[in-house]
Amino acid sequence: MRLFNSPSGSTVSSSPYLFFQAGLIMALTTVIAWGIGNALSAASALMVFLLGVLVASIRSSPGPAVLSAAWGFIGYNFFFTEPHHTLAMIHYEEAITALFFLFIALVSGNLAVRLRWQIQALQAAQQATDTLYSLSLELMAAPDPKAILQTAAGFLQQRFGRPVRGLQRDGEQWQATVISGGRDDASEPDERDLAAAEWAWDNARAAGWSTAEFSRSRWFWQPLVSEQRVLALLGIHGSKTVLLPEQRQLLDALARVITLALERSYLTLDLESARIQGETELLRSALLSSVSHDLRTPLAAMIGSVSSLLQYRGQLSDGDERELLESTLSEAERLNRFIQNLLDMTRLGYGRMKLTRDWVALEDIVASAVQRLHSVLIGLKVHTRIGDGIPVLFVHAALIEQALVNILENAARFSPKNGRIDIEAHMNGTDLELSVADQGPGIPENERAKVFDMFYTVKKGDRAGGGTGLGLAICQGMIGAHGGRVEALSGPHGKGTTIRIVLPLENQPALPDDPEG
Repeated sequence: MRLFNSPSGSTVSSSPYLFFQAGLIMALTTVIAWGIGNALSAASALMVFLLGVLVASIRSSPGPAVLSAAWGFIGYNFFFTEPHHTLAMIHYEEAITALFFLFIALVSGNLAVRLRWQIQALQAAQQATDTLYSLSLELMAAPDPKAILQTAAGFLQQRFGRPVRGLQRDGEQWQATVISGGRDDASEPDERDLAAAEWAWDNARAAGWSTAEFSRSRWFWQPLVSEQRVLALLGIHGSKTVLLPEQRQLLDALARVITLALERSYLTLDLESARIQGETELLRSALLSSVSHDLRTPLAAMIGSVSSLLQYRGQLSDGDERELLESTLSEAERLNRFIQNLLDMTRLGYGRMKLTRDWVALEDIVASAVQRLHSVLIGLKVHTRIGDGIPVLFVHAALIEQALVNILENAARFSPKNGRIDIEAHMNGTDLELSVADQGPGIPENERAKVFDMFYTVKKGDRAGGGTGLGLAICQGMIGAHGGRVEALSGPHGKGTTIRIVLPLENQPALPDDPEG
C-alpha cells in the first residue's frame, strides 16, 4: 500500500480517456435504446438514455457528463422523433419532452459526478484517518525523540516506497535518522539538499523538491515545528512527479502527529530531569541534616568525655575514668558505623560495590554481627536460633554481616530497656529466611515499605535518638545485590517488628570438597 493514492477522476480537469469512456458508454446505450424503443416505445428508449447518462457521469467528471447528456438528447432526437434520422422535430410535444430530458440529464449527471467525488473524498479521508491512527499507535511505543524519528521515518518509507530521513541539528552538525536496511548511498542528501534543509530549519517552512524554495533539491524537507522551535526535519526523496495538494495536506497532518509525539517525549524528559533534580535537592537537604546531627552528636560526646579526662585527670576515680573511656569508645564506634553507611550507600548508588563471594557459615556471620554491636546490645536479651539443614553460604560475607548489623542496630534503637531481640534462621524451599524480631512499638503497616527509603525514619519509640535513615536502605541494597530481598513485617504475636531477609540459594555452586559436586 502506497501512502498517497490520488483517486482516479478526483480532479476537476477531464482527461481524453474520460471523454472516450463516456462516448463508448453512450454509443452502447444508443444501440440498446434503439432496440428497446423499436420493441416497446420511444418513452422506454428515453429512460435507457437517461440511465446511460447516469452511468457515464458517475464514472467521469463534469465535462464528459455534459457530453453524455448532449449525446442522449441528440440520439433520442435522431432515432425516435419525427422526422426520423434527422435533427428536426415537427411535433411540439416531442420537442418539449426532448428538452426536458436534456435538463434532467444535465442535472442528474452533475449530481452523479458530485456524489462520486464525495464518496472518493470520504474514502480518502478514511484512508488518511487510518494512516494517522496507525502512525500514532507506532509512535506511542517510541521511548525517546530518536526512536520517534526512526519510527516515523520507517512508517513513511514503507508507504512511500522512497527513502525517508529524519534530521536534527546540533549546532552546525546534522544528525540523520537512517532506517535499518534502508540506507541508499545514491540517494543520500548532498550539499544542495542540506542547504535546502538548513533553509527549512531556519525559516520553519517546507523546502526542496515540490516547493518553490530550492526546487532543484532531490529531497522534500518538512519541518516539525512546535510552538517554540523546530524540533526536527522530515525528509522525503523526490520522484519525477510533484506532490499533489491533497498529498501535501496529508503530509502536514502526519507531521503534526509526529511533532506532538516529539513534544510529548521532550516534555517527559524535562519532567524526569526536574523530578531527578528535585529528588537530588531533597536528598542533599536530608543528607546535610543527617550529617549535621549524626556527626556532631557523637563528636560532641567524644569531645566532652576526652575534655573531662584531661581537665579532671587525677581527680576522677577509676570507675569514672573507665565510664568516660567506654562512652568515648561507644560514640566512636557509632560514628564509624555512620561513616561506613555513607560509604556503602555511595558505592551502591554508583554501582561500585563488587561481590567477592566466598564460603562462610551463617552461624559465623550472626556471631560476628552480634559481637560488633556488643556495646549497643547491652541491656537487651539476644536469642539466636539457627535451624537445621542450612548449607554453607557462598556470599560476600562482609556485606551480609553489615546488613545484619544494620538490622540489629535498628532493632536495638527501638527496643525497650531489658527487651528481647530474636534472631532466627531457617530454610524455606531453596530460600534462606533470616529474621530479626524486636519488642518495640512496631511499624504502621502503611510505613513498612517506606522504611527502606533513604533518610526515612520512624520516630515513635526510638529510645536512641534520631537515626540517619540509611541502615535499612543499605541493607536492602546489599541483599538485593545477592538477588534477595528484605521485608518489614509485624512482630511475633502482633507486637514489635520483624525484619526478614530472604536469600535465594538455588544457584549456589557445590562446595569444592563436596563429594556430590
